[in-house]
Amino acid sequence: MQVKTGIEQGSMRQFTTNLRQVIEVFRYPIHPGEEFLNSCGYNQLMIHHIQNAITIFMENTLRHPDSFNTCNSLG
Repeated sequence: MQVKTGIEQGSMRQFTTNLRQVIEVFRYPIHPGEEFLNSCGYNQLMIHHIQNAITIFMENTLRHPDSFNTCNSLG
């Protein structure tokens, strides 16, 4: 199972589904970090998937509301 696949395709729903599958298989909670999500957002920008990048940056900001970096990337 590839957790990053859903984000690279810009689908937070697919990412969340993949993440849940990994958690179920390994029985270990996984919480994607701020840097991981930020990197995925910038990867989307590089391939000109602007709306996907915005979605990822918004999700990252919701998950890490006290981070200047997430707000900066979204802005």
